[in-house]
Parts: sequence; structure tokens; C-alpha cells
Amino acid sequence: MGRSIRYKGEQETTYLCLSPKRQRSLGNRCAGDMLEESGSIRLSSNTLTGGSSEEDKEGALLDHTCSPLLGEPSLVPRTVGSSNSSSLETSALAQASETTSVEPLPPQPRCLQASRLETIITALKCKGFNQETARRIAGPQRDSSLRVYQSRWVKFVSWCDEQNLVPLNITEPQMAEFMLYLSDTYNFSYPTLLGYLTAISSAIQSSSGSSFACSKNLQNLIRNLFKDKIVKVREITWDLALVLNALKKAPFEPLDSCHLRYLTYKTVFLLTLAAGSRRGEVSALLQKGIKHDVKWTWVELKTDDAFLFKNQRPHHSNFNRCVKISSLIQSVGPLEEKLLLCPVRALRMYLARTSEFRKDRKRLFVPMVKGLTTELHKNTISSWIKKCVKEAYLATPESSLPAGIKAHDVRGLSASWAFHKTGSMESLMNSCKWRSQNCFIKYYLKDCTAMEDDMCSLGPVIVTGVAV
Repeated sequence: MGRSIRYKGEQETTYLCLSPKRQRSLGNRCAGDMLEESGSIRLSSNTLTGGSSEEDKEGALLDHTCSPLLGEPSLVPRTVGSSNSSSLETSALAQASETTSVEPLPPQPRCLQASRLETIITALKCKGFNQETARRIAGPQRDSSLRVYQSRWVKFVSWCDEQNLVPLNITEPQMAEFMLYLSDTYNFSYPTLLGYLTAISSAIQSSSGSSFACSKNLQNLIRNLFKDKIVKVREITWDLALVLNALKKAPFEPLDSCHLRYLTYKTVFLLTLAAGSRRGEVSALLQKGIKHDVKWTWVELKTDDAFLFKNQRPHHSNFNRCVKISSLIQSVGPLEEKLLLCPVRALRMYLARTSEFRKDRKRLFVPMVKGLTTELHKNTISSWIKKCVKEAYLATPESSLPAGIKAHDVRGLSASWAFHKTGSMESLMNSCKWRSQNCFIKYYLKDCTAMEDDMCSLGPVIVTGVAV
């Protein structure tokens, strides 16, 4: 049976424990090329005296959390058939020291098959941070962003494994090769490539200190990969004018007696079109604190303080949460038949008809499922918008239901029609809460020339907060 080597002399001595060679993992470590094939040598921090009889207790190995190279210890078996145990043990010790070089091993994180967060947390703990502090430093992003970062980290680690590279030891030229691989294999866009660079760089920086996110070479490479690509904006398959025209008729009218399902569909659709908002922002609108004047010529809604906008940073507490929408009364007068597409009118009727079962809910829109106590999810808003479009097509004779209906199309159509009629980019940026014009121009701007006649025949429509 294996046991540790001890020199039972008068002097204090340090004993050795040999461990088998381990496979290379993801961390920054010297595995194999620093040590001979016989394995790695680990020095115990304990010292022995000749008079001690508690060999097992004093020979226990310390657990070095941040030293992944030193795996499961294996003890050197005692030489059999020796008449002089002390001299043989001393000889074995000397021989081991001659054939194997020993160098100090710096603490390194364990990240073999570890997630991106675990890799960062382990690296921070090895730098002296406690578990809770490391956890908070490692994940400042929202959960949805962390899931995206993890998927990108997995793809990066898989590529490194194929290239026989250590992910936490990767160099700038090797990162450039990975960017080329993503572009050639997946045809990723410029923002996606930058997202990969950010997700991977933050993990590597926590371990080695190297940061690629600000590398001019990598940024220029990504720009070069993207400049010759044509941005393909998805075409909208359904007709906004047809849907709006259908909302003026049954089954969406009259509002005070139609099924609550159709009232909900219509209210959600008109409010989303009027605000030019994302589905998450619509789901976060509050019922309490709605502001309006006496005649309801305008209404101001506010999103929940706990809701984070897509382009809002966690530390930006002064982000504009108000959504102000005008009524069609100012444009067409108080006649009921002229207000069939007024979002404020639909909102007032929705508040009145849902007041009896709203209870303690603070969000504006309530689930239509009985017994559901949680607040409405943004996916439900998407579902209602798509169902509104489908019901509008079903209610329109000689119209075929198109495929590929997306709730997010309403935001693009609202902004595009507002820009087509007003030409004001500044008000559009404020209403839709975009940080730059490029986002609207590249991904949302639609040519509204073809639908202008049909839209104008409907009369004024509220888009991005104003009547056009």
C-alpha cells in the first residue's frame, strides 16, 4: 500500500507527494511542459521532526483551491526488500529532486467545463475577493444578457478546444482568428461580433488582466468584416392600413359591448402604435398614476420603476419613464365615429371594464386567464398584438392571412410613418428612446410610399405620441 516518504532524521525536512500528470484545462497554467512525464511534485507546508509518531496527521495535504494543476495526490510506494529503510528513503528523495524541477505555481482559477460566471468568480476569489463580492462583480448585467454571454463563451471555448488553445491564455492574434471564424462560419453582423468580443474579453480580463474589448486592432478588423455586408432588414408581411380599418368595425366595436378579448387586443395594439414602444415597455406600464386633463385630450403613462429599458444602464436612475399620448379629439373633434382609432378612447374603456377584477394589480394590462395572480409577461403582449392582426385579417373579406407576423413590426411602422409625415428625427429619438439615429435608419425605417394612400384615407392616426 502506498505511503509518503519520510526521512526520520534529526533535521526538519519537507516531504514530497507525486501526482500524475493532468490534462490541460482552460486556465492559465503550466501543465506538463514544466514537469517530467513521471508527474508533478507538490511540497507540503508541514514540517516533520524525527520524534513525531502521527505520520498520517502531519502528512495530510493542504487543499489549494486556486491550484488546479495539483490534482488528486498519489503516494510513492515504499521500496520493498530494503534492509536500510532510512538510506533508501533518503536516496529516493534525492533522486526525485534530481530528475524533476520544481517551480512555484501561482494561484489560478479552476475553469474546466466551468461556466463563464464560475470562471470569473474563481479568478476573483484567487485575487482575494470573498464569494459574495466576487459574485456581484462577475455579473453586473441583467439575467438575459448573462445568458447570451454564456452561450457566446461556450462557443468560444469549443473553438479553442478545436484549435488546441487555452481560452484564458489566448492572445490578440488568436482572438482575431476567432472573429474571422465567426464571420466566415455564421455571417454574424457587426453588433454581434462586438458582443462576442465583450463577453469573452470580460472573462479573460478577470484572470489574466488582458482586455481585448478596447483593442483598436480587433475593432478595425470587425469594421472591415462588416463594411462590405449588406444589412438585410426583414420585410413586414402585413398591411397596417388594413388592420386599422378592421379595428373600426366588428368584432372590435362597439367598445362598451364587444368581447373583452377584442377590447384588450385593440387597446394594446393602438397604445403600442401610438407610443412606438417595445413590448416590454408596454407590459411595464402602470395603472396607477395615469395623468390626463379634464377632457382627456392627452394621457401620460409611466413604466414601473423596477423595469429596465433595453438601452438603459442599471445606474441611470433618471431615465425617462413617461409616455405621453395625444387624443384624436384635438384633430377630428368629439364625434364618436371619428374617434374609432383613438388610443385614449380605447384606454378609458379598458380601464372601466377591467376595474372590477383588477384587485391589487399595479400594471395597466391584466391577464385574461382566471386565477392568474402574477403580473403580465411581455410575451403575452406580443401574443395579443399578433392575434389582433390575425383577427383583423379574418374580419376583412377577400384577404389572406399572411405568414411571419411579428409584434415588433408595430414599433417600426409607428416610427416610419411618423418620420414619413413629419420628417422630425429629434422628436422620434425622444419618443422611441433610441440613442442614435443609426439604429432607426438601419433596422426600423420603412418605405411608406406604397401605403400612403390607404393610410391617409383612414384620417389622422396617433404614432410616436402625436397625430399625423
